[in-house]
Amino acid sequence: MPIGFSKKSGPLEVTNSRIIPKFPGYEVSCEYKAKEMVCESLAGDGTRSTAAIAGTPPYVVVGEFYVFVSYGL
Repeated sequence: MPIGFSKKSGPLEVTNSRIIPKFPGYEVSCEYKAKEMVCESLAGDGTRSTAAIAGTPPYVVVGEFYVFVSYGL
């Protein structure tokens, strides 16, 4: 059984683009514990935040994670 998950994205900057803005990136990691799930995030500007959510396994994470994937830009 996994003990957590993490997602990291960015930074992204397409030179000479007026359409795609600079994206500073982010990182989210969560650890499953016996009676809670603890998540920490790190923004591209260095801002950190931590949250703990009470619960018991199995954990289901509901939310939207957008990913920008492009080829040939």
